[in-house]
Amino acid sequence: MSDTKDIMLETNSKIEEAGSEAEVSQDGISAVTIVENLNASLVELKETKDYLSYATLIDVYLTDISRFDQEEKLMILNALEKILEENHDIIYEIGWDLPDLLIKFLFGNLQRTIRLQGNESIVIIIQIFKLLSEYGNSKELLLKSCELISKLTLQPDEKGFINEDQEYFFKIAFHALIELLNSSLKKITTNYPSRFLSSAIVSFTNFLIVNQPFVSSATNLFVFRRFYTFIRDYSPPKSPSSNTSELSQEQLIKIKEDEEYLQRVLLTSFLTNGIPILISKFAMNWTYNFYSQKLHKPNSKFRIPEAYLNFSHFDISADDNYEGLMLRCAQLAWSLDLNLEELFFEDIRESAALFNDNVVIDEKKELDPLSEEIYSLVISDFNKSQKAKKASITLSKEGIMLLLTAQVTLDKSYESRILNIRPHDMIKFFLRKSIPAIIDSSLNFKSTSDALFFWSWYSIHYEKHFDRTLTSSSIAQVDKIYTNLYLQLLISRLTASDNPAVRMIIYTLVTKILALSKEDISYDFIKDSLEVCPYDNAKAALIGILKDLLIRQKIFDSPPSSANKSLENAINSLQINGKEDKEMPSKPPSLPSRELPTYIKLTPERSSDILNLTDKSIDLTFTKDEKIDQDQVPILLSYLNLLIVIKSKIKNQDQIDKIITKVEENYSKYEKSADHKDKPNYQLEFIPVALETLKKK
Repeated sequence: MSDTKDIMLETNSKIEEAGSEAEVSQDGISAVTIVENLNASLVELKETKDYLSYATLIDVYLTDISRFDQEEKLMILNALEKILEENHDIIYEIGWDLPDLLIKFLFGNLQRTIRLQGNESIVIIIQIFKLLSEYGNSKELLLKSCELISKLTLQPDEKGFINEDQEYFFKIAFHALIELLNSSLKKITTNYPSRFLSSAIVSFTNFLIVNQPFVSSATNLFVFRRFYTFIRDYSPPKSPSSNTSELSQEQLIKIKEDEEYLQRVLLTSFLTNGIPILISKFAMNWTYNFYSQKLHKPNSKFRIPEAYLNFSHFDISADDNYEGLMLRCAQLAWSLDLNLEELFFEDIRESAALFNDNVVIDEKKELDPLSEEIYSLVISDFNKSQKAKKASITLSKEGIMLLLTAQVTLDKSYESRILNIRPHDMIKFFLRKSIPAIIDSSLNFKSTSDALFFWSWYSIHYEKHFDRTLTSSSIAQVDKIYTNLYLQLLISRLTASDNPAVRMIIYTLVTKILALSKEDISYDFIKDSLEVCPYDNAKAALIGILKDLLIRQKIFDSPPSSANKSLENAINSLQINGKEDKEMPSKPPSLPSRELPTYIKLTPERSSDILNLTDKSIDLTFTKDEKIDQDQVPILLSYLNLLIVIKSKIKNQDQIDKIITKVEENYSKYEKSADHKDKPNYQLEFIPVALETLKKK
């Protein structure tokens, strides 16, 4: 017994001399000696009940576990488990001090095996965590698990990569800590459970924010599942069996009601705020799937090429497991009395009101100052919402949108129950949600972008579902400034993506918006973009869109146009009923003119604009030193292809001849230059072909 006391006194003395147990060197003590001393100290502990000294002894011996090999670590863990299994009082008194130590063992170069059950050390660590959950002090263990979950982070190497072994043990550590937290939370007895739930949610949220940039898709899914089950399986701690606080029965009832409300608020806030973090860098393929199912027609000009169909939507795609979890989270939200539809519509109405109440549209006012005003308004609104989040417990509007998007795309009941979202409202909603990410790229989340594109397509596709008499889209009623800003954001996203399927989908959306907008707005946007847009790769796409809108005839739906009406009357006047010829009209009815208006009319002024832009493109492509700007070649080719299809409608044919001559002269000089041999460009080979076609037209 005296030997045991000497061991503990010597340890305390060393701690005092070093200033902290972290500085005490135990290099000379073997694992065998440590196990012997821990067991020997139990005798003294049973008499003195000095649990703090025993905890200190464990800390000192095991501060640096890196000096032990695998067999020694296993020996120590086995001994520790046996001690705790046989002495539950130790668990209750100092159990709060053990999770830190166990996490160190996990990350302390333990040998990784494919099967968890095959790693005896990890199995023992998990078993000790179970002992803590069963016999420990729940409040102390809850606080400790909250602290460690907040601290648990992945550490990337110098190149920003995460070691696979580190991520493996990271998942085990998180699982052990979250199970300890859940168990402790359920076993606490209190009249104020929201206080403990709040602590748990804060630590969990911090964990998500810190680790989201580094986790792999598989690890993120692992965390996502535990996020879902934490909220789904939460049950409030029990109230004390007896009233020792001298509160009246009425007061206790009021406290219980308030606490139930607070707990629901905390859970719904955690659900809606956690979802955007968990799927921030993973696109859910909502837009891609909607486009493929609803708009991907076999003979459509905008059909996604088969070669593109295997591309994920927004660069990093979530797998089917994410879809299932998102749908379950959406259903969980409804079970917590969150009306996702009403909350989403409220957000859309607020977005429209933000612009309608604060932006004065003056047709005489320049668009650039108005654009700056709108950007400032959106950023100010965003900053206010961020301050509100910090000041109180709030729902995440972004999370609500993501949850509803998942439900609408995955829940089959929504195939027949269409939500009435109008395109003109969605444009303002899109601006409010997208502009902050333009200012701060850290806010550019793939999942949010995916959802916004989905709802843009959804609102356009189903617009006539609610009003079959529409002759034009509500987009035509949107003020020019909003349409321009919306299209600018689409173009920006189009140029930023390397995914051909994504580019095709956004390209089609831009074309659709321009076709549905007022003609002057569409033409002015394309012309201005071709003059000042900083993205060269967008210009070729815009020229292609302009060509389509200049030659494609408008499709009139219901009610029919005068031309369609006359054709309908003509068809109705024919009596195809088997009667003799003499009963048929002596003269067939005259057919209406087949010439229908195009989306953009080619006026002389617009012809002049196109010719001037083509001329500038030639100057930008062929430089003065008989070289070419490689980035400008696709743009020039697009202009030449545009002239080919509209040449017959241009009155000033001399100007076209001048363009042909100018290109031929510059191309001839370039062919003879050294640059032509050193830097061949296969696209340049199409220029002579385009010129020959243009001459024949």
